[in-house]
Amino acid sequence: MAFNNPLPNVLVLGHSCVARLWNDIRFNHDPSHLHHNFGLAQATVPFLGFRGGVIQTLIEDVHDRLRQEILQHSPSLVILQIGGNDIDRPDFDIEGYVRDVLYLIDLLQHHYLVLSVVVCEIFPRCSTRHIPCHEYQEIKDRITLDLNSELSHTSNACLWRHREGLMTRDEYSLVDGVHLNQAGTRRFYRSLRGIVMQFFPL
Repeated sequence: MAFNNPLPNVLVLGHSCVARLWNDIRFNHDPSHLHHNFGLAQATVPFLGFRGGVIQTLIEDVHDRLRQEILQHSPSLVILQIGGNDIDRPDFDIEGYVRDVLYLIDLLQHHYLVLSVVVCEIFPRCSTRHIPCHEYQEIKDRITLDLNSELSHTSNACLWRHREGLMTRDEYSLVDGVHLNQAGTRRFYRSLRGIVMQFFPL
């Protein structure tokens, strides 16, 4: 699903994992590991992370942060990492969440004219607040299957499955059991770079 020579403008959008990754990139002292543009020449790659964000945070966009980011950078590709905070809520509804994700994709593509959207698989958690960890994992896996099925019918949106052990190893989590540690953050970065390289091959 590579683009035919558009400007390589990418928006990485999501919850606190995106915000934390952007902080690590900004304050990175070893540029051989993390690049703000994933190594793409003349690329624009802003990161917009909402700490504590859920899917409705992005849809409602109360403070116009998403709108302003898109209008400023006009991304052709949006990479979405969201969902963990949604699942860990006592009133969570799988079908409603999937509908909201599909609505957000439609909003990005038809209102903001984004060419393609990649929805990343939700990260596992070793600690939860409102539901048991095993239930969180079961819901996460169900969402992966449902979104993969829904998005398989379109050519301009898809589901991305993280590799490099991010989905199976708790060694990449901080002690809070929710956020990624340094090693996990670097693997998250490499996974995102894999998406970008598929759309904008060097």
